[in-house]
Amino acid sequence: MFGRDFWREIWYTISKQKVRSLLTAFGVFWGTFMLVVVVGAFSGLNHGFMGLMSTMDYETLLMSPKLTTIPYKGMSNSREWTIKYDDLSVIEKRFHRNVRMCGGISMIPGKKRLASVDGKTGFAKIQCVMPSYFLPIPLKMTSGRFINDIDMLQKRRVCVIGANVAARLFGDGIDPCGQQLSVEQFSYTIVGVVKKTNSTVVVIDNEDDLVLLPFTTADAVYKLEGKCDVAYALMDMTSTLDRDEKELTAFVREMHNVSPDDDYAIELVSMQDYVKQWGLVFKGMNILTVVVGAGMLVAGIMGIFNIMLISIRERRQELGIRLSLGSNPHGIVWQVVCESLVLTLSAGFAGLLSGLGVITVMRRMVEYGMNGGGFLGIPQIPFGVTVASLVLMLIGGTLAGFLPASKVVENEVIDLLSKQE
Repeated sequence: MFGRDFWREIWYTISKQKVRSLLTAFGVFWGTFMLVVVVGAFSGLNHGFMGLMSTMDYETLLMSPKLTTIPYKGMSNSREWTIKYDDLSVIEKRFHRNVRMCGGISMIPGKKRLASVDGKTGFAKIQCVMPSYFLPIPLKMTSGRFINDIDMLQKRRVCVIGANVAARLFGDGIDPCGQQLSVEQFSYTIVGVVKKTNSTVVVIDNEDDLVLLPFTTADAVYKLEGKCDVAYALMDMTSTLDRDEKELTAFVREMHNVSPDDDYAIELVSMQDYVKQWGLVFKGMNILTVVVGAGMLVAGIMGIFNIMLISIRERRQELGIRLSLGSNPHGIVWQVVCESLVLTLSAGFAGLLSGLGVITVMRRMVEYGMNGGGFLGIPQIPFGVTVASLVLMLIGGTLAGFLPASKVVENEVIDLLSKQE
């Protein structure tokens, strides 16, 4: 049955309508190609995002004081309140079993300030941070070191600058560590350069455009009175986050006479909830990507089905003659099924290999540019998607040939010979 003549006849039937066969096969090719490329590219996006998020401390609670909206203990509403630097040690002692560390962040009031180095000037915002700032925020040091405990204790005039600030003042490829940075009338020694690794996580401002000072230094220079615009608590990994977060925020509210029912008086951001929300977004997008890609592949297979249906109608008399000469109906159906499978699988494998080629190029590009901390990770095709697409092509190609062929051979021979639709 599978001799040379069998395959030669299949090739003759397909090549007799070259344009039709090519256009039909292109539908399957394009559907498979797009499925592979879209799923692969999205997997790279997903892996890149989760890889960047893995540098963060998930068990982090951010607290930002806002205006009160409910009077409490004789205090009026619309009252400003702040978490102070001294409050952080109190919180650590009170929740020493569940909180590993507390920290605060504060912006120097006013607009961007003039910074200069050897005659080169630029504007930058100043942010006051603590050594633990590096834990909840996705950053990496491109040069030097970050602010440490000794800087805080001795109130050293040191700073860490963002990558964009370093590029503006010093140019690309120059290490600014050890240089003096003048911010208006104050001078600081640059000890490090920091770069943001995940632009989706912004607490106050983009660190690439900031000058970071030790909190105690900035507090003394700019008279901040220990005020923190944002406070954060690094929770213990073994703690029950929801319960501990409620207890901690209730304690902070009580310290500053804020009503426990005033939900607007303090803005809470849980990094764990943030990661979970993005995980759900990516999961939904992943499902949507697979559905869209599979839909394009099914559309291509439907094109094969329509073409096979037209082809069978055009060959009704031919098939009638073969049946009248004693050909096995099952053999005719099997031949038509093989014609459909040849079209479907050849186009599908071509699309699959082309898609893998594009993904390989994308992998090389991502690997080449990975030192820059890009958002796109290594793209890859899940094995299950590859197997599912091949199974879908096999089933679809089989049905596309079997259904119209089996319907035709059920007719009487005289009907096949007398009609040509």
